[in-house]
Amino acid sequence: MDRIPGLTRREQSLVFDVAAGLSGAMDLAEMHAGTEKALAELCGAQHVAFCLIQPGEEGNQFEWKTHTLGRLLKDYGQWAQNDFVGRAVMRQPNQVLSDAEMLSGQKLEQTETYQRSRESGVLLRHTEAVFVTSRRGLGHGGVTLYSEHSKPFSAKSRYVLQRLVPGFAGSFQSIIQFSSLTFKNLILEEISAQPAASLVLNARGKEVLRTRAVTTILERWFPRSSRSPAGIPREWETRLATLVKGGGQVASEQFLWRQATPEQSLEAVFRPLPISNGSALWEVRIRERPNQAVLKESLRRRLTARQAEVANCLLQGCEDKEIAQALRCAPGTVKKHLQAIYDKLDVKGRTEFISKALRD
Repeated sequence: MDRIPGLTRREQSLVFDVAAGLSGAMDLAEMHAGTEKALAELCGAQHVAFCLIQPGEEGNQFEWKTHTLGRLLKDYGQWAQNDFVGRAVMRQPNQVLSDAEMLSGQKLEQTETYQRSRESGVLLRHTEAVFVTSRRGLGHGGVTLYSEHSKPFSAKSRYVLQRLVPGFAGSFQSIIQFSSLTFKNLILEEISAQPAASLVLNARGKEVLRTRAVTTILERWFPRSSRSPAGIPREWETRLATLVKGGGQVASEQFLWRQATPEQSLEAVFRPLPISNGSALWEVRIRERPNQAVLKESLRRRLTARQAEVANCLLQGCEDKEIAQALRCAPGTVKKHLQAIYDKLDVKGRTEFISKALRD
């Protein structure tokens, strides 16, 4: 980091210490351990708190690291909306603000933050903070300094902290990327160690991982012409695109793809993996199932070979479209076969046919 004009030799040395702590941090604990002491001395703070902020299903998720304010911040997510510090700095990202600017004329003693600090055994009189964001938007961070002294933070303290904001932004971004990558690798390792056939795709349908059994299954069920150059069934790519586009508004049956033959069926269950920060992945869990119900010989003899295939598909619970896909014929042809089956076996429809097939 370049020298900051107007600092003493000691202050500049502390700046370099903070910069070194930021550059080598792989997680929030390392960031705090490597910078807290130097930052507190440099800015005249009694308490230093870092916060990693990431979006979650129910709003922002806050991960705090502090040595002295654990009791105050442990349930922060429950009262964050009432924290005058957080509300103010989030309106002006990457700008260091003093408590006077945050309060906007409100008395400190009337704030929930102050009352909670008293209850936690700390008397917070002044604060200086910044909400740190990055252009890539992978997550955000917060740096908050607190003082129990009656004298506010100095203009130099604010100036120095402002000059450190780019370093904090880079460090927060690295921590978020590293934690996401680590979590992603753990999930992929877990999947790859399972005996089940699984395919992991990113949101664009590009393959990330496949377990050992996948290739054989795909080659058995899908001709080369129905697979992409990467070997992914085109039907699955289309289904994934529908799920990604629909977000959480997609019907539950869209997460299951199914195809059947008279002897067995193939199911593909699409499951979003819990990975955030732009690294959305999907697992496609693949299952081959032998068909349990088989058309009895006494009924098979009354049907043609093709009609018997259709009848077996019916027994597996296949819809008309699934039968057409399994037997590679037009839906209209399936309807003709079904009517012929009903007529030959003297039943009125699908339900009566299944009942008769399982009973006779």
